[in-house]
Amino acid sequence: MSEIYDILTHLTFLNIEARKIYRRIQDDYGKPRLEWNTLEKQICANRSECGDLDSALWNLSIILGRTYHETKEVYESFEKNRTESNSNNGFFSLIYNLGKRVENESHSEDNALVVYLIPSLMNIIGHQRYGSIWADSHFSAS
Repeated sequence: MSEIYDILTHLTFLNIEARKIYRRIQDDYGKPRLEWNTLEKQICANRSECGDLDSALWNLSIILGRTYHETKEVYESFEKNRTESNSNNGFFSLIYNLGKRVENESHSEDNALVVYLIPSLMNIIGHQRYGSIWADSHFSAS
């Protein structure tokens, strides 16, 4: 059961973070910020050359609301653990896709994040003491 709660908690967390990113990529008029447009171009071009890296990290730090050094540290952690040999777009892609998911959701309900639980799983969770407490605290309609 703890694995199921972990997965649901992580999905909830990622959705909350995606919404925060989405709020930060828009200006006061609902238009995408320059930093977001630049990130989108970088992702679409699948590049992170050294000349663009400092600028890309700076833009990403603005989107995330973090310092340049914090953003660079996370990027370097992704770089150290990357599996692709030709580029490190993992960190940039992660942030971009989180923001893009909420953007797509805002344009159409068909793009909404929906988590389906099969009836037998819902029955098991519903009969767990902590499952009821967790569900009430995370999904209450208040």
